[in-house]
Amino acid sequence: MTLLGRNGMGKTTTVRSIMGLIKPKRGEIKFQGRDITGWPPYRVAKVGVGLAPEGRHIFPNLSVGENLTATAHNINQLADPWNLDRILALFPPLEPRIKILGGRISGGEQQMLSIGRALMTNPKLLLLDEATEGLSPLLRNQIWNSIMRLKDKGQSILLIDKNLKSLLKVADRHYIVEKGQIVWTGNSDKFSTSPDLQKRYIGIWRSSNYG
Repeated sequence: MTLLGRNGMGKTTTVRSIMGLIKPKRGEIKFQGRDITGWPPYRVAKVGVGLAPEGRHIFPNLSVGENLTATAHNINQLADPWNLDRILALFPPLEPRIKILGGRISGGEQQMLSIGRALMTNPKLLLLDEATEGLSPLLRNQIWNSIMRLKDKGQSILLIDKNLKSLLKVADRHYIVEKGQIVWTGNSDKFSTSPDLQKRYIGIWRSSNYG
């Protein structure tokens, strides 16, 4: 599923609130029936929420391998957990970089590393905030292909991104945010056949993002 809307409408704030990075001013956050409002990030991670944040925020002074294993856990005892080998199979460009410091790899590789680090917590829900921002078309395609592979494996994902064409292909459901409120929800077919939604709520994005 996705969160859509203009810049400054509350998408990243929503993700940061879910993850416990900021405390909501009002309302509740429930995950699988459990109230996690105001929990610190480490507790949110332990119940099964993983985040690849906007800006990546990898550890620049740790190697790629150390970034991936530093916060890894399988607290929910999944039968087929994410491990180093599975991450490198999902993101092959990281394998030759495994001993290189995170701050010395490319932006695209850092984005793969950020997603891989989140997956190493074996989340039930993966939050991806602007996972393709600032990347070349080739790297964007690699990231989207990886996201599609995750979806095909049954991984639940909440996406924020400006590439509507890819979002409409990947996600089953969309939520439009306007000033911190959900103002529309529906599937990709419904969104694609409602051009007024783009004009009204996402008008500052280029229409070329559709195609």
